[in-house]
Amino acid sequence: AAYSAFLLLRGSKAMSRFASPEHQALARLLCLGSAFDYEDGNSICEAFDELSPYERGVLTRWLNADGLHERPGYVLCNGTLLLERAKANRAVGLTSALRIL
Repeated sequence: AAYSAFLLLRGSKAMSRFASPEHQALARLLCLGSAFDYEDGNSICEAFDELSPYERGVLTRWLNADGLHERPGYVLCNGTLLLERAKANRAVGLTSALRIL
């Protein structure tokens, strides 16, 4: 676990591009979810992983639409608030919030 954490930290500083479209979408979700530590990041990653492959694909395309290469692009007003509230509400949870997105 420590070596993986080191690779993630070090690699993220040196990468000039995303490894995959899912990687880019997950990075956007981590920003939207205000994930600043491993605990918050892991909860978002786990919720993303709990989606079906089809759901991940749809969400990935939607999150990666930038308005230039993929149209339309989206500004996720209050996206951070949605993820914060979903995480705090056990009846909803992050996975359900990602499905709503």
